[in-house]
Amino acid sequence: MKRRWLLGLLSAPFSSLGQPKRKKQSGLLAEVRELKAGRAGGRITIDGVVRNAGTRPLAKLVLFFELLDADRKMISRRRGGVDEAVLEPGDESAFHFYLADQARAVEVAVAAEQRGMETEVAKPGPYPIE
Repeated sequence: MKRRWLLGLLSAPFSSLGQPKRKKQSGLLAEVRELKAGRAGGRITIDGVVRNAGTRPLAKLVLFFELLDADRKMISRRRGGVDEAVLEPGDESAFHFYLADQARAVEVAVAAEQRGMETEVAKPGPYPIE
C-alpha cells in the first residue's frame, strides 16, 4: 500500500506535462480601430482610434509605436498616451502622436500597456506610413 502511495506521489508532478497550457484571460484588450500614419513638416504623424475590446476598464493606457523598416525590423519605439484617462469596455478614444522623421521607417506597429503591465492589442499592424 505504501508503494502505491509513493508512486502516486512521485508521478504527480509529471501528470500535466502532456496537456496544452491554457492562455490566461485577463479581460484586458485594446483594439486599434483605425490608424493613419504620414509624413508632414519633417515629422511622422500618427492619428487613430483605440477601443477597449476587453471586459475590464483600461486605466492610464499607454500606446507604443514601433517604427519598422522595409525588412520589418524595428528602428525605434516611442510611447504616447490616449486622450481618455479610463476606457470602459466598449469605449473609444482618439490618439494623436508626432515624432521625428526616420528616413528608413515605412511602417508602424502598435503595442500597449496599462499601469506598467503589457496589454494585448487586437489589430496591432503594421500599418503603412504614407
